[in-house]
Amino acid sequence: MPKTSDLHPYSDRQAFDRLLLLIATFIHHPGIGSPDRIGNNSQSAHESLEAVQAKVYEIAQQYNIQLTKYSIPTLRKDLVTLRKYGILEQRIYRWGYFLGTGVMSFKDLQVALNALNSMAKYQRSPQAIRIYQDLEKKLRSKQILESTDYLYPVRSQIDRAIIYTDLDEMLDIKKNRHNLYNCLEQVESAIAIGQAITIYRYADPYSQKIGYLQVFPLQLIYHDIAWYLLYEYVDH
Repeated sequence: MPKTSDLHPYSDRQAFDRLLLLIATFIHHPGIGSPDRIGNNSQSAHESLEAVQAKVYEIAQQYNIQLTKYSIPTLRKDLVTLRKYGILEQRIYRWGYFLGTGVMSFKDLQVALNALNSMAKYQRSPQAIRIYQDLEKKLRSKQILESTDYLYPVRSQIDRAIIYTDLDEMLDIKKNRHNLYNCLEQVESAIAIGQAITIYRYADPYSQKIGYLQVFPLQLIYHDIAWYLLYEYVDH
């Protein structure tokens, strides 16, 4: 009876290097294999994989790693392996491959950070403030910002909110009162799933509907100098 081998499929050095280079390719080139990346909106799955394979060779050359030629079927098996270990999700990547939430290049990230900075600084969006501060810490810890200054506001929107939106700031200046910002996560969750909420309105110059109201929240909108909640009445 032949003895079964306990060797892992990637115990071979070339196979292991190839798999790691594939992961590195998705990190450095998120969205690789997308139709708009190769200038062909009707390309086949085979052509998408050829684009991925070409980038893998480029990454290998960039890091001076010897990589022998391999076939597209071998690349397919590598993708299956990444799905098996949860590095790729169990779905079809129609618009290119990326890992987890890493969908942007550093250049795209700079544009997104500028927009997030405006929301945090001027519109005082509590969620934007939290996310921006968290991103800043993570990027500085990776020494990305020191070398490229991704936080420089190349573009900015300076419409400034005239109302308090930061709960800590409201407490410091004794302007705190229970409002939508105290339960912002619940409001946003209700918007996402179409759930009714109860709000209290102090004044209404049009219909005189004040007090407690059952509404379906639809969207949080920033306009001119303040944030507004767009909603529909439950009984309407």
